[in-house]
Amino acid sequence: VFEGTAKVLQPFLGVSGRLNVQADDGQALLRATGVPIVTAAGQALDGSAVVAAKDGGLSFIDIEGHAAGRRFAGGIDVSVDKRVMADIETDSIDVRDVVSLAFLPWEGRVDDAGASFADLTSKGLAGEVFVRPTLFEAGGAEALEEVVIGFGFGGDERRLNITSPGEKGVQADVVLKPRGASYDLSGSLRWPL
Repeated sequence: VFEGTAKVLQPFLGVSGRLNVQADDGQALLRATGVPIVTAAGQALDGSAVVAAKDGGLSFIDIEGHAAGRRFAGGIDVSVDKRVMADIETDSIDVRDVVSLAFLPWEGRVDDAGASFADLTSKGLAGEVFVRPTLFEAGGAEALEEVVIGFGFGGDERRLNITSPGEKGVQADVVLKPRGASYDLSGSLRWPL
């Protein structure tokens, strides 16, 4: 539900107001928006944000809510040239969702890693999203704290950076680019087992 105003002739409709979202099945809503989250099946999603026009773009501030049983909060700015900058804090995040967000197509599917991932950039979007979980669930390894996860997208590539301090910390820098019918994957990875 959106409560506010819109100016039809403005970029992004010049919206200003409050957005509230609620769904019994968060994965279905996320898939409808194209987000490939794998761990939200059958779990509720609720959230709210203040939406405001900003320098010809759009700003979502004071975002807060719950998805897949996890709290999230933060902000997202979308510039007039469709550059996205986001900073989100969450209770925890699962490594499966991190990989899905970074490398699967944003078409609402979670089962096809071989599909084209040009969907974000074909919509003219580029940018960076930073996620700061209090706990990073690392797929069977010990959960990590103080992790910063960065997603970058634009041009014909996607980038993933995962950083956590300390001897048991993770450091990953991965770039994925299409190459004909396959992909080029490059980067570095330090992942304690």
